[in-house]
Amino acid sequence: MQWFIIGIILAFIAFIALGFTATRQWKINKKQWFAILGIVIMLFSFFAIVPANSVGILYAPFRGGVQDTVYAEGFNLKGPFDEMYIISTEVQTKKIENLYGQTKDSQYLTIAVDVKYKVDEERAFDVFKKFRTLQNVNRDLVSPAAQRAIENASVKYNIIEILGAKRDEVYQVIEIDLAKRFEKDGITFHSLTFLDTDAGDDVEAAIRAEAVAKKEVETAEQRKTKAEVEAQTRIIQAQAEAKEKEILAEAIASSPEILELEWIKKWNGILPQFLSGDSQGVMVDLTGSPGLSDTGGE
Repeated sequence: MQWFIIGIILAFIAFIALGFTATRQWKINKKQWFAILGIVIMLFSFFAIVPANSVGILYAPFRGGVQDTVYAEGFNLKGPFDEMYIISTEVQTKKIENLYGQTKDSQYLTIAVDVKYKVDEERAFDVFKKFRTLQNVNRDLVSPAAQRAIENASVKYNIIEILGAKRDEVYQVIEIDLAKRFEKDGITFHSLTFLDTDAGDDVEAAIRAEAVAKKEVETAEQRKTKAEVEAQTRIIQAQAEAKEKEILAEAIASSPEILELEWIKKWNGILPQFLSGDSQGVMVDLTGSPGLSDTGGE
């Protein structure tokens, strides 16, 4: 509509200005045809451009108000007094701080989150009719919905679970709740990031102490398990060695050749210096000394 008004104003001003002659007298003349250029500007009021990653919602005051047709990106025809409202369909980000939640054990949390969402193109008309702008979506939908979702989830868990073992589960519950709330109003949930979760210094100190104690127990259990495994290994090795000796003893008893083979395996290749004889107690020197040959000669 603004282009229509601007065109009329410019055409009127040009028509009047071009009517003055050099003697400052005003009369209709051929130069006033140039005033029609102002009317050309009015043509812009018959078009609306919807940018990329956006949709358009048309407000036509002489055709019943907001039209339920969603206009795609590009050039679109409209009436000179109609107004095209642009709604982005890109992913939007809303950072929300100071959200509160009460736990099952009556503890309080302060949470800061980052919510990402986008307008559903097929339901952009419903979003516009209810909220008009994305600023209103943030204020009237995203922030309250995040607060309600956190309240509903936190009351089901105690403080230790929320900050510890069931942290991921709690986050998932909140995301599912938030997605359902958004879907009712034509908003598509994209993601939820927890920037900060504060339970107070005393509670967090107690949680850290519990974590340290739990770690110490786990370490002690690991050491105990390791010691048990090592002891069991030694028992198995001793049993294996005993079994091996038992089998060898049985084999030797059944076959003297095996005893001889075992002796050969353990012989270091050095002959003994003396060999004992029979029951006469004679000892023979095998070192090759002269005394051995002399004695033999006698």
